[in-house]
Amino acid sequence: MPKIAQPTTGFTLARLVALEEAIASGVRSVSYDGKSTQFGSVDEMLRVREIMRVALGLAPQNRTLLAVHDRGTNQVGGSTTEDTLTSNWT
Repeated sequence: MPKIAQPTTGFTLARLVALEEAIASGVRSVSYDGKSTQFGSVDEMLRVREIMRVALGLAPQNRTLLAVHDRGTNQVGGSTTEDTLTSNWT
């Protein structure tokens, strides 16, 4: 996934770090650049953190890995392990 250009939302890495430090400290108030924001709950802070991560291109990518092991004895309907892998990835 390509990195997102400078977001137009006003989110910055410094603001994200400030939010993460507040979450880790157990406080619901975040201060940065001379401004302060009070959050209603830690859950709200976690949701905002995820929104900021996505906007900054820092959200982890969801990936699924499929591993198939076949000793060559399980050939139902003539399909092969290669057919199974191909059909699951396309």
